[in-house]
Amino acid sequence: MGLTKSINLPSVVNLERKLESEYVTVNGPKGKVDVFVSRLVIMQVVDDNKIDIILDPEMSSYRRMSNPEALLGTTLSKLNKAIEGVTQGIILQLNLVGVGYRALIENGLLVLKLGYSHDIIITIPDGIQLDIIKRTLINLRGVDYEILTKFASKIRSYRLPEPYKGKGVFYKNEIIQLKEGKKN
Repeated sequence: MGLTKSINLPSVVNLERKLESEYVTVNGPKGKVDVFVSRLVIMQVVDDNKIDIILDPEMSSYRRMSNPEALLGTTLSKLNKAIEGVTQGIILQLNLVGVGYRALIENGLLVLKLGYSHDIIITIPDGIQLDIIKRTLINLRGVDYEILTKFASKIRSYRLPEPYKGKGVFYKNEIIQLKEGKKN
């Protein structure tokens, strides 16, 4: 066989991969998530709460890969995040740092005031719950890590952290190194 890694599966989680499908459905108490898994990856059930993930060395595209371990690690990481999402849920936190920066929810839309002459209005995707705390703290909750991180990066893209004044949209516990300004 090829390269192998193992996943410990909680008893409340069910993994299902249909024949000839590139998606694995992860079901749990909080919901379900579809995860893309390459055809090169074989999943074998070892026992009720352990699954081996194996790279198939027989596939022709395996021989052309420069780093097959990377595919295995990525697959393992995606499946672990999906299992975490359907069992506990995933929470991402964004901080708005700057004078007058704030967020609010109006009519099911996220409204951001980030120092521009206009408000930024964003539609909240399905599967994401938003909580605004203290007007400058946004909590994103959901089961699908990929959707959460894409939405968080979209919010962040409207005002990236800048290294001179330290203003912008920050992830929780993110610290940027402040630069010294120009001297005369």
